[in-house]
Amino acid sequence: MPIVLSVASIFAITFVVWLLNKALPFKVCPVCAGVSGTWLVLTAAILAGLVSGEELKTVVALLMGGTVVGIAYQGEKVCSWAKIHGLVWKLLVIGFGLPMAYLSIVYMGPLTLTGEIVFLATMLYLLFVGPHLKTKGQMRSANEAEIERLERKLDDCCS
Repeated sequence: MPIVLSVASIFAITFVVWLLNKALPFKVCPVCAGVSGTWLVLTAAILAGLVSGEELKTVVALLMGGTVVGIAYQGEKVCSWAKIHGLVWKLLVIGFGLPMAYLSIVYMGPLTLTGEIVFLATMLYLLFVGPHLKTKGQMRSANEAEIERLERKLDDCCS
């Protein structure tokens, strides 16, 4: 039963983020948010004593593994070094991420939850917000260059 509720949670969070993406200036992967949001909420619920059971920890572990793989995939899309060194990037992310997920389950506690929140916020910025800001800056530079080009054309036209 916990897996059914977890999948329902993933779908619900995914839908909410999909809707939010229509208003946000940057786009977040709705499925990434659904998976990560679900394991974060489940971890908080376990720690608060609202739910219990090893089966739930197994579900959290599976979802954390999905997040690790998602980071490997998304990082390759937005990081130029990761694009060039795709296999090395993925091996580094998996090699670091899966043991961290394991340790988060084994040593689940308030400090671990705080670390997970900080980690997810950092990933949100690095994988979604930061690349958007960089692209926006590049667009602005391109627009400024185009304006300069047109101004030079106008100057050349009338002289």
